[in-house]
Amino acid sequence: MASQLWHRIQESMGYTDEEMKIMMADPQRRKALEAGPLLVRRKIVGEVIHAKNCAAHQVGAKYVIRGNGVLRASDCKDNMCISLLAALESACYTILDRLAEGDDPKGKFTRYIHCPDTGLNCGGFGEAILKITVEG
Repeated sequence: MASQLWHRIQESMGYTDEEMKIMMADPQRRKALEAGPLLVRRKIVGEVIHAKNCAAHQVGAKYVIRGNGVLRASDCKDNMCISLLAALESACYTILDRLAEGDDPKGKFTRYIHCPDTGLNCGGFGEAILKITVEG
């Protein structure tokens, strides 16, 4: 990897020289960092396809997370509850892993996640389902 890119990573993340040595010595983290230029071009898009008795989500609402896992608040016009945000974590890590391995999931990745709230009939309050895709 070009030293210029490593330098940019070090500056943006605030790593010391010693911390950079640790990062570069770990093959898994090194792959993830080397995938950085592709990561920042990809968007993880979650669209609410079902919501019932949900205080935060409406069908059609979209949420955008950068491929590096950063929520793009400027792209999210609607509120997101912490339960649905937490449910997104495993899909985001799957996408990150694929990108780090050189398998770009753009246009090939679709997952559905259900918020942890079980809904009114099962002791909860409401429920929502999010369709996850990769764009960009």
